[in-house]
Amino acid sequence: MSGAVNSLRISAGPDGVAAVSLELGEHTGNNRVNAVAFLPDGSDFCTRVSALGIDLMMIVFQLLGGLAIFLLGMKTMSESLQRSSGTKMRVILKRVTGKRFAGLMTFPRSIGVILGSNMGTTITGKLLAFNTTDLACPTVASGFGI
Repeated sequence: MSGAVNSLRISAGPDGVAAVSLELGEHTGNNRVNAVAFLPDGSDFCTRVSALGIDLMMIVFQLLGGLAIFLLGMKTMSESLQRSSGTKMRVILKRVTGKRFAGLMTFPRSIGVILGSNMGTTITGKLLAFNTTDLACPTVASGFGI
């Protein structure tokens, strides 16, 4: 919804007149209030204020929708890993974790794991920081295609 309130005049006193207009922006939070006071000497004083509007329902629905898609992705990935590896993975995990000190990594190998997890976390955070709303629908559509 967009529009404007024009020609709204209120009396500022016996010596001057004040005018206020409201401009609604195209998006939530993009609103401006313009105020003009006409002084007795013929000059005017103008000020412009931005007004923040928050649509709480939109935030809640986006948060719940994102959480639902995340949980669906985790469930799908878990089921796919179980189907692809199945009993082989269980046997390997039992063999590696069956002995007390079996499967411990050496220091040089552990550095690669730690750096890899840190880089993955950093890249994921950067991707989430970008505005990717325009790519959301094509990404979901390509996921269904795969």
